[in-house]
Amino acid sequence: MMGRAREAWREFFKLPLEEKQKYANAPSTYEGYGSRLGVEKGVSLDWSDYFFLNYLPLALRDQNKWPALPLSCRELVGEYCREVVELGGRLMKILSSNLGLGEEYLQEAFGGEEFGACMRVNYYPKCPQPDLTLGLSSHSDRVG
Repeated sequence: MMGRAREAWREFFKLPLEEKQKYANAPSTYEGYGSRLGVEKGVSLDWSDYFFLNYLPLALRDQNKWPALPLSCRELVGEYCREVVELGGRLMKILSSNLGLGEEYLQEAFGGEEFGACMRVNYYPKCPQPDLTLGLSSHSDRVG
């Protein structure tokens, strides 16, 4: 599945810009397609395209923002996210049990049934001047 998902996203990022822009993220939300090609960060340039989408909670999920092209992309996104969420749930149960806590402890600590899950896909096209680029600027991720 990972290989199919990777190929579908590569196909999406190789679409013409005007096609990708149909899914552009708005200033009010991070969800959708975005590009940092040539965005200056200090003396280095970011050089990446990305796509961010919400999967859970269901109230945040908007499948209209999920790419319709290539044709398999929406189906693969759903399948991939389901598998990752299921794996995460199994791992949290194992970790909770091995820590001597109740099996649902970590799941509840991360929001129980209302936990969040999202996907960000980064794409790094070939850069004509790699010495001037950063790839992906420094960032921090929120934690539960």
